Amino acid sequence: MYFYKFRTFDTNALTALSNNELWFGKLDTQNDPFEGQCKIDKRLSEELKRFATQRIIPEDPKSYSAYFQLTGFHYPHKLSRLELLEQGCLQMANKMIVNLNSTSRICSFSYYDSSSKNDALTDNRMWGHYANGLRGFCLVFDKDLLEKAIFQSTEKKAVGFKVRYQNEPDELKVSDIFSVKNELDLIQNESLKGYQIVAKAASTKSEHWKHEQEVRFISLSDKTLVKYPSNALKKIVIGGKMPTEQVNLLKDIMQSKYPHAEIKKMMMHQNSYELKQVPKA
Repeated sequence: MYFYKFRTFDTNALTALSNNELWFGKLDTQNDPFEGQCKIDKRLSEELKRFATQRIIPEDPKSYSAYFQLTGFHYPHKLSRLELLEQGCLQMANKMIVNLNSTSRICSFSYYDSSSKNDALTDNRMWGHYANGLRGFCLVFDKDLLEKAIFQSTEKKAVGFKVRYQNEPDELKVSDIFSVKNELDLIQNESLKGYQIVAKAASTKSEHWKHEQEVRFISLSDKTLVKYPSNALKKIVIGGKMPTEQVNLLKDIMQSKYPHAEIKKMMMHQNSYELKQVPKA
């Protein structure tokens, strides 16, 4: 399997290429307006129901303020114990997801393997949206070598997965997020790590994006730049509209840092709307 990284020709892209680095940006600054959205199922597990019965006392006026903070309801005594905990868990889950989305970092690629119906490398939209209309370039990485580098560089604080394209966001259950400790305290379920919650929320996108064939790496590491070995980069494909002086600069970087890698060019196929990869840039 190969991973594709489309880039515009700019200082950041050239610096990253020269330094064998990938940029991990904030998850909540991505171009999909629905990024990180998911449905939350507030139904309680039997364990949480028992906790609500034993520990939640909506009739206690001294607890009104705490219950308001927990649920957002001004009159918590009008709710049952189960309803109070449901709303509380829903509020906490939403805040947790927002917080994790704001602190998580992401690096996205397109993928291609033998099972792929289409090749994102020759998709007009990818070159148009992410490579300045065939004036940028695309890096082609070896999947296994790149994954290993990302996991090592982030100290295993990253997870990689293919995006699933569907008509609705995925669902996350509060009973998967929260559990009860010693029958007294409501805690985040220790078996569900923070990056897994983010991955669940970020693992689906609308079918409008399916042409991207995206694979994403979500990281809870504070690193913004992640190193990869030179041999992870197998090929660079240069857009056919890139000016000659920029092509020559890219070639110089490739020959200096990645002498083993192929250099190819993506051209517009004559008398059609198709793109065609040619042997040399």
